[in-house]
Amino acid sequence: MATTGSGLSAQLGVGEETTVGTGVPPTRFLPFTKESLSGDFHTVRNDVLAAGGQYRRASQDVRTTRTAKGGVELPATDRSMSLLWKHMLGGTPVITDTAPTGGKIHRIQPGPLAGKSLTIQKGVPEPVTGNPVSALNYTGARVTEWTLGVKVNDLLRLKLDIDAFDEVADTPPLAVANYPITRPFHFAQCTIKTGGTATTSNSIVSVAGGTRLNRVTGFELKGANPMDTTRFFLGASGLKDEQIENDFRDLALSVDAEFNRAQVYDTYRAGAFLPVQITFTAGLIATGVNAVLDIVLPAARFDSNPVNVDGPDIVQAKAELVIESDETNPPIQVTYTTADTTA
Repeated sequence: MATTGSGLSAQLGVGEETTVGTGVPPTRFLPFTKESLSGDFHTVRNDVLAAGGQYRRASQDVRTTRTAKGGVELPATDRSMSLLWKHMLGGTPVITDTAPTGGKIHRIQPGPLAGKSLTIQKGVPEPVTGNPVSALNYTGARVTEWTLGVKVNDLLRLKLDIDAFDEVADTPPLAVANYPITRPFHFAQCTIKTGGTATTSNSIVSVAGGTRLNRVTGFELKGANPMDTTRFFLGASGLKDEQIENDFRDLALSVDAEFNRAQVYDTYRAGAFLPVQITFTAGLIATGVNAVLDIVLPAARFDSNPVNVDGPDIVQAKAELVIESDETNPPIQVTYTTADTTA
């Protein structure tokens, strides 16, 4: 396909690094809506005084360190997402067959982020003769924060905040993008349940007895992976060392809904922890097998639920929940039923 010299010819690919910070070609390409990845090259200006010079001297500017950061926004789809969940949560996907066979179940739980990193390659079109596409590579990339959310008449959307070692042009060179057919998850496919009992058996978390949360118009699930991203040392040519986690991870859920006394407000007042399960059930990927994204949060607590009447319309009451560890089950489990045979 001919390039256009505009964003229509942009591409975004990811590859898992063997050594953190050493770039690799992309192995998976992701349709995306926008990105803000960029290099951050630090320059020190030496403001010397020299016999009446009224302007800073170019000879005194030095480049000291390099890094990169930014964000990526994309629809959450029925394929190609397992690798992202791995780098959002840290756990390696456990992949099993569906029953009946025809798809794969990818189950991801929290794990260590140490030693796990991506090279993210974006192709940036340039509107000159031939419409070339430049490869900008972000090595040593880690997900520092992520947000997954949906609202009425919209797609399920994922936002990733990225910290990386460096922005490197053309190494690796631009890869030829190829995309499996994917379908986005969306509002009409979603159900949220609360309550019941979460248990873990054979390393799989399940919830029994949950009840559908009524009159919900949307949600946002956020995760944060705090880490030291400024580990610069002498003898490293201005590049930083591997980012290291340096605080507790955070999970938070916000739910947009009409005022719900029994299910939300009374639960908020009680202050108890309860399971929350968010499930998207999409179309068939094989005979008898639907694409599914299922998220289990075994220990969630309604942290706020302000109820205000601000006019004649139906009263809305946004609920904020914190997600913590119940010290028995993983704090979060993502189960992704997909046609992908590998992460």
